[in-house]
Amino acid sequence: RTPRPLHDALAGEVETLVVLAADRDPGVSIALQLLAERSDDVCPAAALLARFCGAKRAVVALLEPHAASFRAPEGIELLALPARYPETLSANVARRLGAGAGLRVVALESALAALDAVRLGQVQATKLVTLIGPDQRPVANYRVTLGTPLGALLDHARIEVGDRDKVVAGGPMRGFALWSLDAAVDAGLDALTVIRSGAYPDWTAEPCVNCGRCIDICPVDLQVQLIGRYAEFELFEPTAELDIDQCFECGMCAAVCTARRPLLQYIRLAKAGLEAQA
Repeated sequence: RTPRPLHDALAGEVETLVVLAADRDPGVSIALQLLAERSDDVCPAAALLARFCGAKRAVVALLEPHAASFRAPEGIELLALPARYPETLSANVARRLGAGAGLRVVALESALAALDAVRLGQVQATKLVTLIGPDQRPVANYRVTLGTPLGALLDHARIEVGDRDKVVAGGPMRGFALWSLDAAVDAGLDALTVIRSGAYPDWTAEPCVNCGRCIDICPVDLQVQLIGRYAEFELFEPTAELDIDQCFECGMCAAVCTARRPLLQYIRLAKAGLEAQA
């Protein structure tokens, strides 16, 4: 997905501005690195963005182990998040704060880039990217110049990609498989994940077996199996009646699906279809 410009993300009436100093996907650690490198800049960045968008409330959200030792000045709230997925996703942050449409969540790296633009007159030229290797363990964080081909990053890390291997833009839960390694690093890329051919079962077009595992694991108790069935056949209106808008695309339903149905992709397809019909 094309990253959304920060100005657009903060458009409209903003009541609560949240700087998310925690990583959204398992295995990704760019927010943790930035928090260690620039802890003194986190609150000034939150205050700056709150002033920019006129928010009455500025919040820094961190994982519980880090929040215990973090100190914030008056006017900046701290939100401690459980160190488990998917608690760091924006929808869960909003739920914990009791905020709705007037809440905006900004990643720490974007907030620090805005602070640097104001303080130093520097636009963002690099992006921190966590590289997750074929063994599904993080290799390292790389600070990469924006526009660098993804293949160049893999070459630098000496990771060879076979013809049937998958390279995913993003983390293991919510990333997008890439067609080409000629795609470039952009401001929205937090991770690059390499998956060897045969390491995981392929997605299938098999019908749902009604095991109920997707319902049990869904954080917002959606009827995921029905949403997937309707979306598969491009029947998008019934998915709206099943509250598909409440899904924040954590991907946990697809991860546990017995039939290996691509439920997250079906959900994204239905959302795109509903948006096109609006």
